[in-house]
This record gives sequence, structure tokens and C-alpha cells, in this order.
Amino acid sequence: MNRPADHHRPQFHICPPRGYLNDPNGPIHDGRTTHLYFQSRPRVDLDIPVEWGHATSPDLVHWTLHRPAIAPLPGGPDTDGVWSGNTVCAGPAIRAYYSGAVAGDPLQTVLLAQSDDGGASFGAPVRVVEDPAPEESVTMFRDPFVWRDEDGWSMAVGSARTGRTGQVAAIRHYRSADGLEWRHVDDLASLPRTVVAGEDTGEGWECPQILPVDGSEVALVCSWSQAGGPGQVLALSLGGPVHPLRVDDGPNFYAASVMRDSPWGPVLFGWITEGRATGWIRQAGWSGAISLPRRTWLDHGRLCCEPHPTLDSLRLGAPVAAQGATVGAQ
Repeated sequence: MNRPADHHRPQFHICPPRGYLNDPNGPIHDGRTTHLYFQSRPRVDLDIPVEWGHATSPDLVHWTLHRPAIAPLPGGPDTDGVWSGNTVCAGPAIRAYYSGAVAGDPLQTVLLAQSDDGGASFGAPVRVVEDPAPEESVTMFRDPFVWRDEDGWSMAVGSARTGRTGQVAAIRHYRSADGLEWRHVDDLASLPRTVVAGEDTGEGWECPQILPVDGSEVALVCSWSQAGGPGQVLALSLGGPVHPLRVDDGPNFYAASVMRDSPWGPVLFGWITEGRATGWIRQAGWSGAISLPRRTWLDHGRLCCEPHPTLDSLRLGAPVAAQGATVGAQ
């Protein structure tokens, strides 16, 4: 139960009244409404299998929370967790591609579930991508991201593999004519674990996203290692040298999620953590929020972002002068 004096609770971010929230998933605009899904548990107990929460907005500013849209199917390919992925419009239906977890399986499974009620709920999942072959030495495989182009459909999947000289992080690339049957093509990008601009590039990359920015395609990945867990959100331009750079300077932004097409252009979300101790989280009864939506641009090859201009509608009053500077409406 929420405390009346819980002044740490965000007022303008997606944040369920209780439970544990993490990765945003599959933001999509269906022509009228923006849907945003997210990793969710009804309590702050990480032993509970994760499901997809659901929120909608007409303007990226005011959000309505709904019942969970996808829950684990007992005995199914996601019985131990409906993990990260994204959504696409396929005619009147909305398709969700995501990673299903089963305890004891070394790799998560790429699944497809379809909604025929406008994104409120999804049917039973089916497996659409085969696991990497054993000889590929893949040690992590998860978090599909699907998008349509002129020639069909592409899918990016985050991975880690053991190479001749150590661990290699990669974005595996799949193609499909119909979004149902997929074939592995190559890597969109890969990099042996190293340090770039002071950042560990990771043993593997999870939550890959492909973001159109200023006429270029930029990949967002989350650096990850078996020993250290989540690292940082990194951005790298596709089609050139692999040079990942950190996206957010703060310590509590992870699992970036992209809406490629919308009336407001491409939009970026992320998972915001509080950096609180476990005991504090349990006492509060909630944890996690979705970042405010962000617009993005490139500055000399580096991905920059800021709160989306739609949020200006939340401001009240007028700017005021302050010792030679201007303080904006609050």
C-alpha cells in the first residue's frame, strides 16, 4: 500500500501504484493511441515471473494504466517470464515479439503473440526463431526488436558469444517476408569486449533497438555481463565502424525502447531506477518508472536526447529573468 507521504513517487512518469517495473517494451502508435508495454510484477518480489504491463496515451503526456496485456502461460514457452521485445502493426492486428523464459533453458526463446482487440490482450505465443546452433557458442540470446522496411521485415536480437579471443557482443539480424517465418542473415554489428570512451562495451548486448535519426540508422544496445549484470545504454551508428558511446550520463537509465514511427517522429523511452537499497524498495512496495519520452538527434556522430517537446504542455506560468539567465515555466 502506498504511503500518503511517499514524495519519491513520480507524478509525470508511468509508474504502477505497486509492484516492480523495469524495461519498457513495444511503444507503438496505432493511428489513434500510443500503447506502451513494460516489464511488470504485482509485488516487489523478483521471484515472481515477469509479465507485460500496459499503458496508453493520446499525447505522450497523459497516461492511463490498464490490466497486464501478456502474462506467462503455465507450462508454455514463457512460463517463467514474458521478457523484453517490441510490437508492430500488421493490418488491424498488433503483434508482440518477445523473449520467453523457461527455468533451466540456457537461452530465452523468441516468441510471437498477436492482439486482435487493439492491443489490450494477446493470444497464446508461438516460437518464430530457432535458437542459435551449438557450434555458434552463443551464451546469451534475447530481446527481439522487429521493424518493417521496403523489402519486408527485419529483426534484431541481442546476444553474446564466445570467440577465439574472448567474449563478443553482437546484434543478430533476421529477415522475413511476412513477419512469421524468419531466417538468420548475419550480424548488424558485433564487437569483442573492450573499453570505449571509458565505458565497458559488455560481454553481450541486450535490448537492441534500431532508431532512425537524421537520415541514419542508429543501434541502441545495453551492455551486459554474466558477472556484473546490466551496464549502460550505448549507441552506435550502423553501416560504419563500431564505436559505441554512452547515451545517458546518469546512473539509473537502462533498457531503452524505441517507437520508430509516430505523429511526433521517433520517440525514445527507458527504464528509470531509483538507486534505492532493497529494504527501502520493500518498505515502499514499488520500484521503477518509465522515463519521460525523449526526442533524439545526432551531434558529430553522438546520439543526443532531451525530453520531448510534447511535455511542454505540462508547464505553467511564464519564463522569468534570473541574473542574466532565463528560468523557464515550471
